[in-house]
Order: sequence, then C-alpha cells, then structure tokens
Amino acid sequence: MEKDLNIPNYQRTYSWNRENVVRLLKDLEENYSMKTEDKIRLGTLILFQNDDNEYEIIDGQQRIVTLFLISHVLNMVDDKISKVFSDIEFDEVGEQNIRANYREIKSYLDENENFKKKLNENFLCKIEFWVIEVKSLELAYQLFDSQNSRGLSLSGIDILKAYHLRACNYDKKAYEIIKKWESLEKSFERDFEKQNRLKENEKITFEGRENRDLLSKCFSILYKIRKWSRLEKVEDYDVTSKKCRDSFLKEFKGIELNSQNYNHLNSFRSVNFPYKHQISETIINGETFFEYIFFYINEIEKLELKMKEKDIALEYGGHKRSGDSYIREMYEALLLQVWDRYNEETVEKLYKSLYKWSYILRLDNTSIFYSTINNRVINEKLLLNINNFPFPPTLEELRVKFDISKKDEKYKNNYKEIIAVFQGGKENV
Repeated sequence: MEKDLNIPNYQRTYSWNRENVVRLLKDLEENYSMKTEDKIRLGTLILFQNDDNEYEIIDGQQRIVTLFLISHVLNMVDDKISKVFSDIEFDEVGEQNIRANYREIKSYLDENENFKKKLNENFLCKIEFWVIEVKSLELAYQLFDSQNSRGLSLSGIDILKAYHLRACNYDKKAYEIIKKWESLEKSFERDFEKQNRLKENEKITFEGRENRDLLSKCFSILYKIRKWSRLEKVEDYDVTSKKCRDSFLKEFKGIELNSQNYNHLNSFRSVNFPYKHQISETIINGETFFEYIFFYINEIEKLELKMKEKDIALEYGGHKRSGDSYIREMYEALLLQVWDRYNEETVEKLYKSLYKWSYILRLDNTSIFYSTINNRVINEKLLLNINNFPFPPTLEELRVKFDISKKDEKYKNNYKEIIAVFQGGKENV
C-alpha cells in the first residue's frame, strides 16, 4: 500500500498486551503452516486523507504498530516504514507496551525458528487489509465507532475523545487537551484492557472498585445525573457496558456551535462574561466538551475532599457489594447536583439528609438491584426538582421514615454504621 501513513495525536496510546500479540502471532503461524498462497487478512483499516495528503490512521493503529514491531524483530524495516513512526511520541503506557511486546515477539520467534524463517521470506507480502479511505472526518469517526475483529473493543470514552477532537483545531490548545486527557485516562486504559481479557461472567464494573479513576467516574456520574434529571432510566450501573453504549454515546455527542443559530446556544457564544458550566447543559462539540469534562473532574475532586471531613458511613461491612455501590453512586450524584446547582453551603446543610434519603434503601431492602435505584430516583423526582427549581429541597422534603424498634440485633449489627448516621444529628428520623 503506497500511501503516506500518519498516526494522529489522538491515536497515540498503544494498548495491545501480550495476549493480543501472541494471538496475532499464532494466527500468522497457523496460516503459514497451511502452505497456502492466500493472503492473511487482518481486518479493516480506516484512513482519513488530511490537507497534507497524508493518510491518518483512524482505526487500525494497534495492528499497524504490532506489524511494525514484528518487522523490526525481523530486520525488515525500511526507510518508508520507519518514517511513519519516527516523529511519534507515544505516551508512557504506549511506550511500556511497545517495549514489552517487542520482547514478547522476539522471544516467540526465537522459539519458533521455522516460523521465523517463513516470515523472513515474505512477511509483509502476505499481509492484507481491507482499506476504507474517507475524505470526511464525520464519516471517519462514524466508522471509527466500531470494533475490528482482532483489536481491543473501543470504549465509549475512547470514541468520544476522538469524536470531539475532530472538532478541535490541531493547534497548541488541542495538543494541551490531548496531553491532559491522556494523563487522566492512563489508569482507565489499564482497567479497560484488563476488562477485555476477562470472560463475560468474570467482568467487574469500574465503579465498584476502590480508587476509581476520575475520568471514568466523572463520565459515569454525569451520564446518570443527566438521564435521571429527565426522568429517564439508566440502563446499567456500568456505563461502559453494551447496554449503555448507544445511549452513552448519544448523550455526549453534541452539536456544532456554528452549525445552528438556536437561541439556547447564545450563552456559549457570549464574550461578555465567562460561561459557568452546568451538568445538564447542551454538549458542544470540540474544545467546549473537553472543558466541560475537565471542569467536572475538578468539581468532583473538590467535593470528595469536602466529604472526607464528614461523619457519614460510606465504608462499612458490606459496602463493596454491588447494591451498596449502586446506592453510594446515587448519593454522590445527588451531592454533585446540589453542589453544582446551588453552592457548598447547601451541601453542608443537606449532606446528611441526602445520605438518609439514599441509604434508607439499604435499611429497607434485603437486596438492591439497579432497578431499585432507577425507581427511587425517577419516582421521587428529586434530581429533576433540583435541576429545575430555583431553591434547594428542604429538610422536611428529604425526611424519611425509619423505625429501628422492630429490627433484631443481627440487623442492627450489620448496619450499625448507617444506623448511627440516621440516629445522630438534629434532624433525627
């Protein structure tokens, strides 16, 4: 394929691990052992022809980089191939994976001399891709929103990052956005890669772990607040799951600011005052989207620091169970909405009442399903009211009924930390 290929900034995280590389090598070895003249097809490459007549790799970077590593081990790298990679600075995770996979490829081929010999004879000549060339970035990213047969499945966050970068000018500001985003997604990518290696019945949610990374947590909470504020059910606790995928992408794929002359977009165009983000705001494609996400990551960090000082029971016996994780994130969503809509003083006033409003589900139910959370939020319309009313809810409106007198000692011991919050304070219930 005689084309000048380029790996754009937003594609520079090389995520393939040992399992991906060994699978590719085994597939190649199996094909060579069949002694067939047929080409080895490695899926589809999606290429975008930019203004410099270079072809940006929109989808296929993982396979292209791995083929380069194999060529390097075989000493088959010519100047044209080297040119594609010479000016690229992979991030720390990508560099680690490149070094580890190079060693894995070398070890595999050293242990399989016959296979290595066959590769040396006609390696690159045997490889074939289905190539899709597009001149529209819009179409390129629509095609990017898929997964190839041999790569890591793309997360919704990966897709949104690429989708919104297309609306940015590739200048210094865009580069700063990319670097900041990549610093946030490092831990997410390690988790996502691990998630891909697990069997379906072994998968765990990102949000259910300790020390959730801020990027995935931010998307999870914002997505749920936006949906619940419209009285819409959230499909799954894990917003990266297949159940949420289409709705998740639709929620954060926004509008081109200059493509519509809608009145409700005027505040984004104003230069007379700095715009204050709101959780439920219209998503504007490009730089404004990244500012929105970075703003709420910062707000979540500030809120978490504030709540560490409070005497509420977020960790207790059984707090890592899935149902308890559901309740905790609902509570965190309520806090963030109050923090965002009103102010820190309102959070100070309501955090215990919001805790009781949330954790009464734990005290009243043996099992907590995600439908339990959806029903609570939607039926009570609390997030809708916070989003629409000029004044915060009152303590009386948040009051819940709880009678401990009918509970046995085992129950009291299991939930003693939660019960202590319910029994303490002036607004005792």
